[in-house]
Order: sequence, then C-alpha cells, then structure tokens
Amino acid sequence: MSRVLLRLVLLAVLGTAAAPAQVSAQPAPAPVDKKQVARQYTDAALAAAKIGDYDTAINFYQKAYQLVPHPTLIFDIAEAQRLAGRVDLALSL
Repeated sequence: MSRVLLRLVLLAVLGTAAAPAQVSAQPAPAPVDKKQVARQYTDAALAAAKIGDYDTAINFYQKAYQLVPHPTLIFDIAEAQRLAGRVDLALSL
C-alpha cells in the first residue's frame, strides 16, 4: 500500500513540475488613434515636400490615406507628383 501511495505522490509531483507556468495577465495595448497617426504622416509629408523630397512626401501621404481615406490627401499626393515632374500621374489622381 505504501508503494501505491509513493507512486501517486511521485506522479503528482511530476505532473506539477511538468505543468506550464501560469502566465500573468498583461494589459492590452492602447488602441491606436488612426487620425492622430495620419496627422503625423501628413506632417512628415509636408516637411519632406518643403525640402523638395517629393517621393518621400508621396509615401507619407499614401500611408496617411491608407489610415484615413480623405480626399484632401489625394490632392496632396497629386500635388507632390506634379512638383516631382510627373504631371501625368498628378492628372490621373
């Protein structure tokens, strides 16, 4: 009988050791404000356009548009395309 008890205790100890450790709950990440991120992209695009880096400006405007599809951003992309010398792309937008 003591052998059976010893085996049960041994199995209980091994089962506890083999069990995965309980993960503590972590708070969920804060939700992203798409408008705020789009505003940051737009500000970066304006800064890039100001120094004449129109390709970077277009990239930032497109990222902003993906987050917040506002028609003004299409105009901004077209204007940057025009200033970059790509009038055909500007007109298509």
